[in-house]
Amino acid sequence: MPKILKIEIDCAEKTCASEPGKFCRFVSTKHFGQHYYCHLFEEDLKDSLGNGEGWLLRCEKCLELEDK
Repeated sequence: MPKILKIEIDCAEKTCASEPGKFCRFVSTKHFGQHYYCHLFEEDLKDSLGNGEGWLLRCEKCLELEDK
């Protein structure tokens, strides 16, 4: 029988950072730092403003599984 695990992450409502410079522990980079990546959901992350300011949007899977 499969187990259900709950993993707490430190994030904001729509972004991977709870405050400037404080990212979820599953955020990393690939392609020599050119792309941000979520290791928990194995998805590329997008810059929320598109200007490189560092606010990364949480992926859809992350948003869907959040306890409301």
